[in-house]
Amino acid sequence: ALLSLALTHLGRLEEATAEAEAAISAMPDLPMAHSAHAAVMAERNQFAAARRSASEAIRLDPNGPDNYALLANIELKNRKWASAMEATSRGLAIVPDHAELLRARSVAAAHLGRLEEAEDTSRASLRYIPDEPHALATRGYQQMHQGRFREARATFENVLRLDPTNDLARAGLIETIKATNPVYRVILRYFLWMSRLPTWQQFVVIFGGPAIFRSLRNAFRANPSTEWLLGPLVAVWMTLVLSTWLAGPLSNLTLFLHPVGRHALDEEERLEASIIGGLLGLAIIGLLAVVVGAEAGLFLAITAGATALPTAGAFRSEAGWPRTVLAILAVAVAVTGAAAATVAFMRPEGIDGSSPAWVAMVSSWLAQWLMRVQPGR
Repeated sequence: ALLSLALTHLGRLEEATAEAEAAISAMPDLPMAHSAHAAVMAERNQFAAARRSASEAIRLDPNGPDNYALLANIELKNRKWASAMEATSRGLAIVPDHAELLRARSVAAAHLGRLEEAEDTSRASLRYIPDEPHALATRGYQQMHQGRFREARATFENVLRLDPTNDLARAGLIETIKATNPVYRVILRYFLWMSRLPTWQQFVVIFGGPAIFRSLRNAFRANPSTEWLLGPLVAVWMTLVLSTWLAGPLSNLTLFLHPVGRHALDEEERLEASIIGGLLGLAIIGLLAVVVGAEAGLFLAITAGATALPTAGAFRSEAGWPRTVLAILAVAVAVTGAAAATVAFMRPEGIDGSSPAWVAMVSSWLAQWLMRVQPGR
């Protein structure tokens, strides 16, 4: 079981799985064998198997708080915030000052919108492990959820002094640096707010905008004197869509264009910034065409924007089939959109200036869904 845990830490997941299964076969009543299996299954994103093994470890050792912490972290990785809260409650009933249970509970509370509880629990965990990098990085994210970006930046800098290899703190520090831009700060608040919503409410937010837009379109068409507003309305809506869904890539593009800031990006982030920058350039050209009266420019703008969404998603999703699907989606949208834009410029009469907006909506929805998928390994 110990060998399996070590192999999991080294990323040798197949070997770790084999060792954990061998330990269970040899000692089926050993809680550590099941907890080791749960840990490697969680790393492989096989959450049902991980949950079963963690629950079995708890059954065999119901007074072991570490097993409850393991189960809570599995639920956190699977974005099951309420289940994580339940696991921490069970563990803290046994050991009220267990630092890892307190840390996990603070994360779950933040994503459930219980920010005051998250703050108190985060402080409590740091009383027992004041210099533990992961707990401190978690504290930084709690501060971000509360909009305290300067304090969060100081926290992340402290973590990186303690552990320069901490990727969680590095990502958080970059976000707080980007948040010095007031526009990005508003968008970051939006994303943090969205992350606290249940999945069904996120779908309502995503689909609500296009539904409202379509209602307005019908209202404008019922009154011919206002129909001219339709094209600019689509342009404004597309700008909002792009600035919201592409906030991360856009901020990377800003850093990429800065002579010093570009060094904060890794090679993949620089490639993403270059591609997204080119696509947004095409979108701007299309929007300018709309402004001067060429409504067919909407097809160019929306094609570029709709292509940028899955492109950014491909860079930000986990390796595996979601990234492959997003890359294929980006190419498919680009090819079909380019053909539609060409036809629209050649035959501009009679085109529906609003229907292409649904291409961007569907593209953004698929991109956001696939970015959340955690493929098994």
